[in-house]
Amino acid sequence: MVWKLSPDQLTRAYDPLSPTIPPVAAARADNPDVYRLGCHVDQRSDEPKRCTFGPPLAQRVVALVGDSHAAQWLPALQEIFRERTDWRIVTFTKSACAFNTVTVTIGKQGLPYESCVGWNQAVMAELARLQPDVIVMSASNTYRVYGTQD
Repeated sequence: MVWKLSPDQLTRAYDPLSPTIPPVAAARADNPDVYRLGCHVDQRSDEPKRCTFGPPLAQRVVALVGDSHAAQWLPALQEIFRERTDWRIVTFTKSACAFNTVTVTIGKQGLPYESCVGWNQAVMAELARLQPDVIVMSASNTYRVYGTQD
């Protein structure tokens, strides 16, 4: 959901007695479309699931790639490209999986996150075929490379 704010709402000082925009009660349901559409991959799977937003045959492509921190940028990209009929957004997101070429750990035991490795390799192949004009990546900063010490 996109919340439209007036210039006044963007520039006025915070007032804890005024209602928030969006309402706090709406926060739980305010998730990027990749979750509702089933394109965000869980931790068990290494199979990329893509979603396309905007005109499906648009020649210019923005690829959004990464973990849930990347997924959170989808609403902003959708708003930016809403009126651009020559652009489409293609997403590749996976839970707790940074887009990179190293093996990261998962869980408290520090085990290698194997499905993330496979997902990254498959997404690289998808991107090579897709040849996007722009790649937007984002990830949490809490990953640890497998085999390293704190």
